[in-house]
Amino acid sequence: MSISGHVSANIGPGIEVRYLHSNILRQRLQLQIKLPWGYDHSKQAYPALYALDGNRSFPLYSTTSLILETPPSKGDETVIIGIGYELDPDRLTGLAQWAAWRVRDLTPVHSEETEQAWKVRLAAQLKAPEIVVSSGGAAAFLESIRTEVIPFIESHYRVSPAERGLAGYSFGGLFVLYTLFRSPGMFTRFFAGSPSLWDELFQYERQYADAHRELVATLL
Repeated sequence: MSISGHVSANIGPGIEVRYLHSNILRQRLQLQIKLPWGYDHSKQAYPALYALDGNRSFPLYSTTSLILETPPSKGDETVIIGIGYELDPDRLTGLAQWAAWRVRDLTPVHSEETEQAWKVRLAAQLKAPEIVVSSGGAAAFLESIRTEVIPFIESHYRVSPAERGLAGYSFGGLFVLYTLFRSPGMFTRFFAGSPSLWDELFQYERQYADAHRELVATLL
């Protein structure tokens, strides 16, 4: 397996964009990386926050973090990685791609109802009769993060493997909770914003509770 990435642009103070081909997902991911103000003048390893839905949510995380870190503020300095997709330059086409791919990657099991709802929604927006939407790809997406995204980031940036966080909203929150129970130890901090609570999550929680006495994690 070969993974490659390059700096596409510096789009703001401490913000880089890299593109990484995922052999697991068979497509290019867009990684937006926000570096702390002191990154270039230190040798320390920083906590890392991996933010799902990077195409949409990365500016929210990165801007807020940079504001909190701006001197003389004493906010914790963190490297933030927005995990997104390389999208078509056409705005509506790119929006449809992002919506379809997040349904595929952030949902733990196949859901015909979810797929149909998004097909109708996107077809109406794009005025196109046929939109391909699949679901249930969370396991593959988590494996891509584990074996492709995280190793790439940790080999190119000074981040601490012991201080990884995962953040997501809506379907992203669903994926965060899925990861909490299905891959404990990969991250130590979790933010599940307004998560979509599928029944499967409660099954995963019961399975974890049957096999473990505690879950060492910070969950917001």
